Amino acid sequence: MSDPEFRLLVVCTANRCRSPLAEAIARDRFATRRWTRSAAISSGTRAEDGLPATEGTELTAERLGLDVNAHSSRALTGDVIGWANLVLCMERRQALHVSSHFPGSFDITFPLRDFARRATAAPRERGECAGHWVARLSTARAPGDLLGNDHRDDIADPAGKSLRRYWRAANEIEALIDEIIAAADGG
Repeated sequence: MSDPEFRLLVVCTANRCRSPLAEAIARDRFATRRWTRSAAISSGTRAEDGLPATEGTELTAERLGLDVNAHSSRALTGDVIGWANLVLCMERRQALHVSSHFPGSFDITFPLRDFARRATAAPRERGECAGHWVARLSTARAPGDLLGNDHRDDIADPAGKSLRRYWRAANEIEALIDEIIAAADGG
């Protein structure tokens, strides 16, 4: 299927663990499919600009055959949000933060696991651009869906924990991104 023209923004807290991994995985999948008009970047709701990925992130990425050594953390801004046509967050509370701090972003902002579930249920149609697909998947949602303490859609933050926790987070992220990519390819 044709390149859907994703402008994917992946968000976590500090932009040093989960979102750099997700960005690298997405870029790898875009390249594998030759989606040259699709791009991925990452950012953090509490990120300090210019910090490298954590050592655990670098080691985990290397184990996946990916390179995050040049990663530099980026704070979440209106310009970054404005660039994206899909914002995937590692936690529900991050999606709520994005939606409440950046007006108009709700329709493109999802917890990663929630978007994978929706994408699998309603794959991209032939010729449908990423923006239209995301809008279609967003129609059955309400802002209240992001409220509450339901952590089932969260990818646990491995920061400061064992490499096993990094690997678990990376495996979850990789599987979810692969589900999304398969759905974007038409199921």
